[in-house]
Amino acid sequence: MELVELPLGSLEYLQGEGLVKIIPKKGIQIAPLSIKKMRQVHEMRKILESIAINQAIKYLGPKDIEYLKKLDETLGGSVGSKM
Repeated sequence: MELVELPLGSLEYLQGEGLVKIIPKKGIQIAPLSIKKMRQVHEMRKILESIAINQAIKYLGPKDIEYLKKLDETLGGSVGSKM
C-alpha cells in the first residue's frame, strides 16, 4: 500500500464531504461510495479533465502533437479513431 501525504485541510475537506472518517490516533477510514456518488465523481472528473485538456492544448507545439500521435498509435489508436 502506498502512503500519500496531504495537507490537513484537504483531509478535513474530504471528511466534510463524507468521503473519509478521521479517527484520532488511529488513522483515516475511507467511506464507501454509493453508485450515485460514484456517478457524480465520474461526471465531475469528465468535466474537469475536459477543461484541463482545453487549457493544455494552448501550450502544445508541433513536437508535442507528434509525440501524442505516436503515443496514441502505441495505445492502439483509441483517441485518433474518434477524431
